[in-house]
Order: sequence, then structure tokens, then C-alpha cells
Amino acid sequence: MNWNVIADLIRNPLKMVIAAVYLLLIACGCYACASIASPEGGDFDYDPPEFVGSEPKLGATLINKNKIVLTFDEYIVLEKPNEKVIITPPQKKPPVIKAYGKHISVELKDSLIPNTTYTFDFTDAISDNNEKNTIEGFTYAFSTGNVIDSLVIAGCVLDAENLEPMPNIMVGIHSDLSDTAFTTLPFLRTSQTNESGRFWIRNVPPGTYHIFALSEQNRNFRYDQPGESIAFDDSLIVPSFEPAVRMDTIWRDSLIVDTLKEVHYTRFTPDNIVLRLFKPLIPADTTQLADQPKREMRKKAKESKQDSIQTDSIQWLEVSFQPAAGTLDVLDTLKITFSDTIQALDLQVIQISQKVDTLWQKRDFPIVPDSLNPLLYYIQHDWSYGTEYRVQVDSAAIVDIHDNPNKPAAATFKTPAEEFYAHLYVQISGITGHGFGQLLDASGKVVRQTNLQNDELIFENLKPTKYYLRYIDDWNDNGQWDTGDYATGLQPEPVYYFPVGIELKGYMEHTENWNVTALPVERQKPAEITKNKPKEKQIKQRDRTTQKNRNTNNNGNNGNNEQQGNSSSRTLSSPAGQSLRRMSR
Repeated sequence: MNWNVIADLIRNPLKMVIAAVYLLLIACGCYACASIASPEGGDFDYDPPEFVGSEPKLGATLINKNKIVLTFDEYIVLEKPNEKVIITPPQKKPPVIKAYGKHISVELKDSLIPNTTYTFDFTDAISDNNEKNTIEGFTYAFSTGNVIDSLVIAGCVLDAENLEPMPNIMVGIHSDLSDTAFTTLPFLRTSQTNESGRFWIRNVPPGTYHIFALSEQNRNFRYDQPGESIAFDDSLIVPSFEPAVRMDTIWRDSLIVDTLKEVHYTRFTPDNIVLRLFKPLIPADTTQLADQPKREMRKKAKESKQDSIQTDSIQWLEVSFQPAAGTLDVLDTLKITFSDTIQALDLQVIQISQKVDTLWQKRDFPIVPDSLNPLLYYIQHDWSYGTEYRVQVDSAAIVDIHDNPNKPAAATFKTPAEEFYAHLYVQISGITGHGFGQLLDASGKVVRQTNLQNDELIFENLKPTKYYLRYIDDWNDNGQWDTGDYATGLQPEPVYYFPVGIELKGYMEHTENWNVTALPVERQKPAEITKNKPKEKQIKQRDRTTQKNRNTNNNGNNGNNEQQGNSSSRTLSSPAGQSLRRMSR
């Protein structure tokens, strides 16, 4: 230390201030060098955590400890462990599952079963602490015996009525092949479907099994609640394995393939089980649903009667038509709605007219009541192309059950010209028996239904737009999809989807030849109308060129290019007014 410099600073205050500022700047610079910060422009971490070890070791045998600890290469979080972590054999007492730092601990509260393989299926519960990158389908296993079971059973669970992939559904097997095992015993081994409805039941011992799916409500691993949806396979499952070869694609970047690599692996079978999930009918529920409209009508009539008693003024009966005005499709049904239950209806008081040239001519069309709703009537008629209609009812022509007269009501509407419509004809193969087809809109809503006749579905007078096609194998020929019943061994009626949308334009005839069983049902439903889609993985990086240059393995099988049938379309050019219908075919 130079005491002369210090003495000089003391004698000169200005020099002291300058020196102090200089030392402060140096200190700040040193702090900045030592502080931790993300380098500007670097990539985000988008790789999931990696499993690096455990105690006991993965696949260990002769284990007698009730606690395991799993270790990963980075800090992790565990989401909803009591819901997402599936332990096999099922546990009677809930285990304690915790995440801390880079570790997960699982403490079993049940006694360990001798000579048994224990599997811990974490589904998608594990992700890294910062970027929330999820490990998909991570499992851990050990055995209390001297061998660890290693067979795998895989497949998917679909909604039986609409083939939607069903996530978070429990799938389990029984070695007890009796019909009562599903309703009285917990599953022998279990798994849970992922976002795509896929499942893998791992560490299965050799044997013969029945397989089931269950929307578990009380976590007792058996079907014992009326509100639980279920699925079952009629066939016996015998798991096995075989050597197999697949081709993996190595990408140079996001567009260019580098090489195709031949990979030898062990294929576990069966790996393509399809379980169709359904909710069995509850007889009490059907009666309740059938009585509900009647109860609502009685309630409304009672309220109306009370209102009429409370006032001396007249209570008008309202009459409305749907559509009230505008355009009516040639195959639509005109609805007549009353505000209260009416007395006997004289059909002559509802006047229907058709405009011919400039004059209105009276028409007599059938008017029928709704089977459940006493406030609703229908005018059933195939309306003519490009025609104007009028429907009206005079004042006081109808009275309700409280002797209240109606207000006058009227509506005028037009039908589109013949050139506006398209026609679709679908030849069905690959299946026999009764059935019907349904056309769906972009939201999956049914817009048209027709029965199979001579192996053909005929959809005529369609509005020009994009449609999706569904076929129901109608076993009992009642014109509706019917659910299954486990007690009688009845499966739900099979449902099939045409794998692509069908774009129709005005004044067009479009034909399709559709083998409904050519493509596996789990690959039939078009993605555009599939609601249960896996969540898109967010790209978490700043430099997108890094993502493009990463090599990835593509182990899947792209089936989008499979030919499902032959189709043809032609624009019609017949003279104006010439009918294009083929109902006499």
C-alpha cells in the first residue's frame, strides 16, 4: 500500500472523489461479469428431462423395499401424481408420490406382493421445471421375485359412437376369465390412455387375458358404477413377441432426407387392439328422458293457467313458423310452434299457398303433431325447386286449452333453384346387413341421414359445401345408433368414417365407392372433425434454424396417401327444369 498516495488524497478532496467514483465503476464491472444471465439469441431448452438412474435400479429383481427414488438430469415438476401415475398392481392405499429437485420419490403404503412385477406408469406427469417439456410415457419397473415380466399389450380407445380418441381412460387386463371379474375384482395390470387415446400395458406376465377400458370414477379399478363408460374385447388376449425390422428416417433438415436406417427391434403383440368406449343404457334414465318433455309441458300449462287466473286481460295464443321468412330448403320440414297447448286443431285454418306466376294457389299438405311436444306441429312436404310459398293463420282461428284465441300469423319463403343443389351417391362395400349413412358438417353435426338401399347411400338436393360421411352398421334396423351392454355381452353398433371430406359444388353429381373396412377404424376419422387432438407442442427456441437442422427419427407410419375408394364428379348441364333425381333407381 502506497501511504504517500493516500496522504495526497487526504490533502486534496477533489482527487479523493474522483478515485472513489473510479473504484465504484470497477466494482460494477466486476459484478456484471459475475452475474448469471441467459445469452442473447440462444436456444430455449425443448428436450424433456432424461432418466439417469434410480434406487432400486430399473428392472431390478428380488426387491423388498417400499420406497423408490428416480433421478433425472435436470430439475423436474410432477403434475397431478394421484391422477396421472398408474401403479400396477393397483394399490388399495394411496401411495405418497413427491418431486424434489431432480428426483421423484414413491412410497408404497401396501405390502409388497411376492414374485410380482411392479410397474409405475407416469404417463405425461413429468416435465422439466423451466420449459415444461414433458416426458411422454415414462415407466419404471422392478420385481419382488427373481424375474421381471416384460410382455406388452398395446392399442387405442375410441368413443364407440363417433370414433373420437379417448384420453385419460383406464385400460386393464384380467387373467380371471369369468364374466364377473370386471365387476368384482381390481385389474391385474393397468395403464392409461394418452392424449391420442393410445395405451401400453407393460410388464405383463405370459398368460391368457381379457382386456377392458373404464372411465374410472372411484379409483377401485373395477366396473361398479352406473355412470362409468366401458369397453371390452370379445377375444382372448395372449401376449407374445417377435423380431421385427423398421426403417427409420434420418433428416438432414426439415425438408431433406439424409438416410434411411434399418432398425432391428422386438415387436410385442398384440399392439393394435381397438376398444370402443360406450356408456351402457340405464333403464331408469330412458324413462326419465321420455317423460321430461311431458313434464315440461304440464309445468308450462300450469304456469299459463295461473297467469290467466291472475289477470282479467286476454292471454293471446302465439303462433310462429320456422323459418319465419326467407329461404327454405326443398327437403326441410316447416315447423309450427304454439305458445301453449291447443285444443283440437282444424287443419283447414292453417292456409298454405304456392305462388304460380303472379297468383297464390291453395295447397293441401299434411300437418302432423310432434310425438312428444304438444306445442309443435310439422308441415311435411318435398317443396318444389325455385318456388315461393306462403303459410298463414287468421286471428282467433285456434284456441288453447284455456280458451285463449290466437293472434294472426303468416310467413313467406322461397326454395332455391334446382341448379343450386348437388347430389352424392355412395356405393358401400366391405359390410353386409342393415345400415344408414350420415352426412356431417364441419362441426361434426348430422345434417342428413339416409338408409342403405341396394348397397347404396343416396344423398340428393345437398347445399354446396364440404361434407363428412359416417356409416352406422344398424344391427337392429331401428334407424339410430345403439350402445352396448356388458351384462348381455352386446357390443355397441359399429361406426365407420369416410377418411376425407367431400367437397360438393352446385349442380354436381358426385359418386364414391367406399369399402368401409379397408382402413382400420382408428385411422378413419378425418382430422378436421376430430375434436380430441393432441396438444400442439410449442416450439421453444429463438433461433429456428437450429430446429430445422436437428436430426429426428420418424418411427411412425404415414397413412395419408392410402387410396380408400374411387370417386368421380361431374357438373350437370341438363336443360333448365330437367329433374336430376334418381329416386327411382
